[in-house]
Amino acid sequence: MQAIVRLALVTLLISLPASAYAQLCREAITPAGDTLARKFAPILEFGPGERYFPTIPFFPAFDQLSGSAGLNDSARVADKGSRRRISWDKLDAAYASTLQATGVKLVPRLSAVFYRVRCLDEKENRRVIGFLRNDPQAWGRMGLEELYAQGLAHAQFRVAEYYLYYVADTGLEGHPYDIERVFVFLPREVELEEAWLRGGKDGRKRLQQASATNKLVDRLRIVVGTGHSPTTPNNILVVTGPQAEKLTLPGILVELGGHSSAPDLNYDSRLNRGYDVNWNLTASLWGTRDVQAVSGLAFLGSYEDWMTLPRQIETSVTLQPLITEEYEAGARVAAAGRADTIEARQTGRVPESAEEIQQEVRKTKQHRTETYVLLPVTPFKKLYEELAIFAEADHKSDTAGMTESIAAIKTIVADSIQPLLEQPWGFTGFDEVPEDAVTQVVRQMVHWTLATESAKKASLPTQRSIIWEHPEFDGSAVWTLKRRLYRPSMHGIRNAGDVFGLLTMGVNASLGRGGQEFQIGFVVPGRRFIFPIPGVFEPRFGFYRRRLIGGPEFGPTHYSFSITYERHYKALFSWYAKPINYVSRRSFLEGDPEASSFGFGFGASVMPLFPFPQVLKGVGQFLRFRLGFRIDAPGWEPRIHRFEFQGVVYFR
Repeated sequence: MQAIVRLALVTLLISLPASAYAQLCREAITPAGDTLARKFAPILEFGPGERYFPTIPFFPAFDQLSGSAGLNDSARVADKGSRRRISWDKLDAAYASTLQATGVKLVPRLSAVFYRVRCLDEKENRRVIGFLRNDPQAWGRMGLEELYAQGLAHAQFRVAEYYLYYVADTGLEGHPYDIERVFVFLPREVELEEAWLRGGKDGRKRLQQASATNKLVDRLRIVVGTGHSPTTPNNILVVTGPQAEKLTLPGILVELGGHSSAPDLNYDSRLNRGYDVNWNLTASLWGTRDVQAVSGLAFLGSYEDWMTLPRQIETSVTLQPLITEEYEAGARVAAAGRADTIEARQTGRVPESAEEIQQEVRKTKQHRTETYVLLPVTPFKKLYEELAIFAEADHKSDTAGMTESIAAIKTIVADSIQPLLEQPWGFTGFDEVPEDAVTQVVRQMVHWTLATESAKKASLPTQRSIIWEHPEFDGSAVWTLKRRLYRPSMHGIRNAGDVFGLLTMGVNASLGRGGQEFQIGFVVPGRRFIFPIPGVFEPRFGFYRRRLIGGPEFGPTHYSFSITYERHYKALFSWYAKPINYVSRRSFLEGDPEASSFGFGFGASVMPLFPFPQVLKGVGQFLRFRLGFRIDAPGWEPRIHRFEFQGVVYFR
C-alpha cells in the first residue's frame, strides 16, 4: 500500500501542466468593452414559479428602496452578537421582501448581472479552434471549414462573461448562494500594426493573416450557458454567417430553482436540440431540466423536451438589460429587423422599424421590474480588496492606515459604484452617512466580505457568494466549453502540436508479489465515416519492474504493452477494461508460475479532482485513478496480488 501511495504522488508531481489563462485586454478596460458587454447581455427567461433572480451579493447594502436601508442599516441582515456575522437567513428574508406578486408570478424589483470582457491568449485561441473541430459533422454542416480556410484558423477571441448571483439555489441539491455564468465567445479584430510587431521576422505573414481574419470577426459567435458543475456538460450554441452578424442580446433559458442556463436562439422559450444547442449533441446534453427541480428526482437520463416547463408571460418572468440613453441606439436597436424579439413573442406584434423598437425600449424604463442593471465586476472587486486592507489596519489599530483605506473606499463607491446604482436602485453611497459614523459603516461593510451564518449551517463559504472567489473566475474561459467530455476526433488534428493533446502517462502497481509499471501512450481519436464506438481506447507502452524506484536488487526491467478501453473519456465515474495486458516474462519477474505474459483486466475508475479545476494548477482536470483486477490465462482464480492500482494523466 505504501508503494501505491508513493506512485500516486509521483503521478501528481510529474504531471503538473503549465496553465494559460485568459487575460484582460485593452478592450476590457475601455468603453469599447462596455459597449461589447451591453450588445451581448443576455435576455433571461425564467421558469414558472421561480423565487430567486440575479442580484448583487449582500444587496441590502446598496438597496435604499425600502426606506432607511443601505450602508447605514445593519439591522436588515446582521445578527447581534460578538462576531457580528451576516445572517444568511435575514439576507434571504430581505430578498423575499423585494419580490412583488403580479398575477401568479413573483417579479423582482431589484436585479443585476455582472460582466467583464477578457481576451484569450494564443494557446487558448488554438483550443477554441480545436474545440470547434472536434464536432466534425457540425464543422462541415455550418461552413466552418470554409471560414477556417479563409482565415479563421488565426482568429483571436475575446469573451464577454456574465455572472449571475442568486441568494439561493432551490434545485435538486439546493444550497445558499448560487453563481451561474453565460459566456459569449467572439473573434476580435486585430490591429494590423500589432500583428506586424508581434510577427517579428514573419511580420508580413502575420499582417496578411490578420487582414484575412479581420474580415471574418462578425461571422462567428459561440454562446455558452453553464450547467451545474464541472461534471455537467454546458449548453453550447455556435452560429455562423449572417445569423452570427445579427446576433445580439442572446436569449437564455434559466432552469427553475437550479439556475443552469441554456441558449434560446429564437426566444420561443423551448430548448430545441440542434438549433438552440447545436454543438457536441451527445446523450449527456443537459438542456434545461425544470422538472427535476419540481419533482425532486435525481438524474432523469438523456434530455427530453418535456423536462423544460413552458414559459409564458402570465406565469414566467423575462428580464432584459436596463436600457439607458447611453447605449439605447447601440445595443437594442441592433436587433432591428428581427421578427423574433421578446415583445413580438409575448404580444404577437412584430416591430416594423428601428424607431418602433426604440419606443419599446422607452417603455421598459417604466417597467423596471422586468429589467436588470448590468454591472462591471471590477469596481466591486476593488471595493472588496480595499475592505480587506481596512480590516487588517483595523485589527492592528493602525489609525493612519484606516484613514487612508476609508478614503480609498469612499472614492471607489462615489466614482465607480454609486453612478451605476443611483438611478435603478436609489443608492446614494456615503452621501447620507454622517461623518462620525463612516468608520462604523466601513466596519459593517467588512462583515459582508466574511463567511455568513445560517440557521442550518454554522458557516457558509464565501466563494459561493463572492463572484471573484468563484473557482473558475481566475481560470481559463475555455473551460466553459467542456471540450474534454467527449472523445477527440481525427478531424480536429491539423498540426503536429495537436497530437500532444492526445498523450497519456501513468503508473501501475500490483499488490503482493506484483510489480510496478510506467507507461506512456495516446488516446485513439475518433474518425469520420467509421462505425462509431462509444468510449476511448488507449494504447500504452512502457517498462515493468519489481520496484520502479530502486537498484538492481529489485530485479531486471521488462517491457510492457497494454490497450485500455475507458467507457467515458472524461467523467467523474467510469469503468474500464484491458483486453490486452502484456509484460515480457511476467512469471519470472514476479516469481509466480501461474502468472502469464498475456492477461486482461477490468475495474472502476474515477477522476476525483475533476470537479475542482484549480487543484494543483489544473492537473485535477486530467488525472484518473483506476482500481481493478488482472486475470492471467493459466490461473483464473482472483488473488490479492492481482489487484491493480493505476494513476494516469491526460495531457489535454
